[in-house]
Order: sequence, then C-alpha cells, then structure tokens
Amino acid sequence: MRRPGLTALKSAAATIEYELSMLSAAFAETGNSKVHLHNMAVETFLLHARNLRDFFRSTGHGDDIRARDFVKTMPKISMPTVFSPAFNTRVNKKLAHPSYKRARLKAKWHQGKITRELVRAMDRFLSQLDADYPRRRAWFGAVTRLIAEAKRLGIA
Repeated sequence: MRRPGLTALKSAAATIEYELSMLSAAFAETGNSKVHLHNMAVETFLLHARNLRDFFRSTGHGDDIRARDFVKTMPKISMPTVFSPAFNTRVNKKLAHPSYKRARLKAKWHQGKITRELVRAMDRFLSQLDADYPRRRAWFGAVTRLIAEAKRLGIA
C-alpha cells in the first residue's frame, strides 16, 4: 500500500491522540476498588495498549495506521513487554474471544510498565517526527501534554 496523503495522515494523528488519551484515562481508573469498574478499566487499558502497540509495529494490514507512515526514518522503538509474544497471547485471549485458557491467565498486567513503554515510544516517535516533518507535530495535539504528565508522575 502506498503512503497515505496529508489529509489522511492528519486525521490518523487524531486517532492516535485518542488512543493515547484513552490509555491514560483507563490507566488512571485501574485502581478502582469496585471489581467491575476495575475490570472495565483494565480491559479498556489493554485495548488501547494493543492499538498503540500495533501503531508502532512496522507491519500492518490494509489501512492500519502505522507510525512509519508519518516519518522519513522510523526510530528504534524498544518495548520488550508490549512487543512480547506473551503479551500478545494474553491480551488476545483476554479481549478477542472467550476461551478455555482465559481463566488460567495471570491477572496482573503491569499497567505501569506497559504505559511507560508506550509513552517512551511515543516520545521517541515525536522526536523523530520533529526532525523529519516539524509541522506535523501539531497534528498530535494533546499527546505532548500526556507525555509531559506521564513524566511528571514518574510513569515515563
């Protein structure tokens, strides 16, 4: 598939901004003491973590939004937890469909570690975007604020 045009990229940036915003909001709610609200927050967190992971993967399907579409050179992104096969298997079993193995999955997701990896990846991506196409940074609006907030809280 050929690289998307500027209008499509600008719209896609808003989608990625939404993904990080929802990840951040869900992360903040994962400590809820009501079990069903906690579970809802964790599942929402995992959904947006998976979507952001796929954004940073160099592969994609059809019209998937990929980080490499925005930059000349894709920076090295290191996310050992988020890119691990174990994370992929667990998140798919948890979110994609009911399975017999779901009940045996570990309940702990290490949301702090996952958030840290994704925020650092986004920070590296935006630094590369600044180097390649500085005007595109504005397309990601609140992402800069979310990264700064994560750093302030010691998450990133």
